[in-house]
Amino acid sequence: MTSAIDLISSSFSTEHCNDYSLSIREFPNGFSFSVTELSSKRCIAIKHVPNKTFKQIVQDEPLLQLKFRTIQLVANAPFALVPNAIFEAKEAKEYLPLERFKKGRAIVKWNKTPYECYCTFDIRRFPLYKSEVNYVHPLTALLQLAIKQEKNSFMLIELVSGYIHMVVLKEGKLLIANSFETDNSDDSAYYIMSVYQQLELNQKQFPILIVGDKALKQNPTELLTLYIRDINSVKPDAEWDIEFNKNDYSHFATLIESYLCES
Repeated sequence: MTSAIDLISSSFSTEHCNDYSLSIREFPNGFSFSVTELSSKRCIAIKHVPNKTFKQIVQDEPLLQLKFRTIQLVANAPFALVPNAIFEAKEAKEYLPLERFKKGRAIVKWNKTPYECYCTFDIRRFPLYKSEVNYVHPLTALLQLAIKQEKNSFMLIELVSGYIHMVVLKEGKLLIANSFETDNSDDSAYYIMSVYQQLELNQKQFPILIVGDKALKQNPTELLTLYIRDINSVKPDAEWDIEFNKNDYSHFATLIESYLCES
């Protein structure tokens, strides 16, 4: 489990919040925040608060009392990826993989992704926030991170408590974007190897990139090294402030990208 993290760049100024974007992400074991300076696209503040409720954090966190230009709220939710060519806003509920009675109660939002599809999702379980927010699904943020990578063929995995989020690109084409519930490394490795088999990916040549909380017990890296030759962490880019520890980037990578997600 990631311990508490609280870092603010020396360039952060409460007087310039109109040039800042705040992103908040809910986890089963806490919440994380990041602030991006929009003019420079640089991340200038990060914070992870473990083992507190969202209500406690909103009340206690001075950072959340500031007025930012935009605010993104990221949380896990039932979702569906719908190609641009057939997406219709009035049918958004029908795309969700939910029983009929649950669809009737769904509050649906959607993000436009960089890969010719929309991610639609139900926000009923998103935490309430005091200000107007843009809702972002974790997979949308992961796809936004994927398009920034130098390689155009890879599997990108994010490790979060209780889940792995996965994106597979081959020659720049999106083959799969999905989430799997898992709380141990055996299951995580099984899901990943199943995707390799189903998509006929070359274990010696097709790489895996990993972000998220690598301290989680569902991290499959050790098991996967028996089968996959190329496994690496996603490296911080120029938007990561040099004053921050590079090892913390993995936890905040997709959260930082959420400000770029279109709702």
